[in-house]
Amino acid sequence: MKNLKGKSPISLLVAARQLATGAELSFDDCMMLEYRLARRFIDGKDFYEGVRAVIIDKDNSPVWSHSGLDDVSDAEIDAYF
Repeated sequence: MKNLKGKSPISLLVAARQLATGAELSFDDCMMLEYRLARRFIDGKDFYEGVRAVIIDKDNSPVWSHSGLDDVSDAEIDAYF
């Protein structure tokens, strides 16, 4: 659980919904969903912030677009799907 607390809040919530949604999809539909989600993450800030913090600056101190899970709206999660 400690590892998850340092991850992007929006990424965690999208991943949770992806797991629930994917459980009822065919393999092909799961792959399409995975592709769409990846494209949407690339359009956001947190993917690049994670790359910066871990790979570029190596400070391991990302500043996510949301400070916690409660700061992410349902509408923001819906937008990924």
